[in-house]
Amino acid sequence: MDVVNQLVAGGQFRVVKEPLGFVKVLQWVFAIFAFATCGSYSGEFQLSVDCANKTKSDLNIEVEFEYPFRLHEVYFEAPTCQGDPKKIFLVGNYSSSAEFFVTVAVFAFLYSMGALATYIFLQNKYREK
Repeated sequence: MDVVNQLVAGGQFRVVKEPLGFVKVLQWVFAIFAFATCGSYSGEFQLSVDCANKTKSDLNIEVEFEYPFRLHEVYFEAPTCQGDPKKIFLVGNYSSSAEFFVTVAVFAFLYSMGALATYIFLQNKYREK
């Protein structure tokens, strides 16, 4: 516990009030929001099948999808007007874009945390160079 107290006492937290440190705090917060919102996203959509014979119509089909958005792996059983259900897959693979976005957000989070620690705890050496 003494080591933590010494480390915190050695920090110059007034740097956070300056634009250089404040921008890094904002960058850190936005990076957290970026990968948290995309990484835990899940959604759904609804569709309906309308047949001429209304008794065979199904108006309550829900399809769920989630990160990493490999939609070509998501399928649902859609009823047909002939009575047999048909397995239908969604179209698209957006996983590379979503995973790239989350990766960049994680790197931004790590960079801003490291830069902020450098500004706070190594302020004297930072200003010398």
